[in-house]
Amino acid sequence: MCLANRRIVPIEAVYGVLEVKSKLTKKEYNRFIESVIELDQMRRYYIPCEKRLSQEKLDELEKGFEPQNKKIGQIWSGVIAISAPKAKTICKYLESCCEGFWFICIPGREIVMQLFDPPGWIGVPLKLNSLPHMVWLMMDLVSRNTRPRYLMPNFSKYRESINNSFGDIKGVWRVEMKKI
Repeated sequence: MCLANRRIVPIEAVYGVLEVKSKLTKKEYNRFIESVIELDQMRRYYIPCEKRLSQEKLDELEKGFEPQNKKIGQIWSGVIAISAPKAKTICKYLESCCEGFWFICIPGREIVMQLFDPPGWIGVPLKLNSLPHMVWLMMDLVSRNTRPRYLMPNFSKYRESINNSFGDIKGVWRVEMKKI
């Protein structure tokens, strides 16, 4: 839907939030994180797909779901930055992040992705392969979303060829975090 030359997308239709930056600075990074946090003020509402739902589930649907509800699928977010500081500085940026923030991609250099076990971040220097791998990761995030839907894309057939293209990567770095 368009209103005043702006595209309006209902929160229920959002799977992820992606921002492309020409240069990633601390100020721009913080501005993006604050925007993603603002999503938490919204609720997502759905109509029942099944005719026989318990009253508890119907009440849950009536109340709506917060954007980072894992049961119906989180709204993921990430940044693609044409230019960004080196790994040490990016690690400092990542000290302040929010739920649902999962990656930074620097095309031609690396992908920085969130780890869950143990909690932290991993930087993978994929050089020219970083952007194609990031596109695959985003497709995978959409296909793994637990949100109920009628037809779901299946990108699993690409997984093996993508994983094989990684090869033997040198220069991978990890940062463990106490709290993400």
